[in-house]
Amino acid sequence: MVNCTTKQQLTGRSVGIPSNFTTKKQLIEFYKSDYDTKYHRPFLELALTKIGNLSASNSVKLTSDQIFKIQEKLNDDDFSNETFFDALELLTFEQICYVGW
Repeated sequence: MVNCTTKQQLTGRSVGIPSNFTTKKQLIEFYKSDYDTKYHRPFLELALTKIGNLSASNSVKLTSDQIFKIQEKLNDDDFSNETFFDALELLTFEQICYVGW
């Protein structure tokens, strides 16, 4: 079973993603309910730099299509909570966990 354990800066305090999360849906629900909106754009920017630049042999690396679509969302003048959640849907469970480390 794959799980995701990490620390995030949430609403001014350090909070860990529960290690019993095993699906992308659980992670996204966590981000919808417990992740401060001021971190939405920085999370996506970090995804582009942290996993966009991994070696091609790393299974967590973003695909060209993911990079393009996430960048498109970041460039959206009407960036919103839904924009962020739509971008999370572009990532795999492992990628969301990797960014959150």
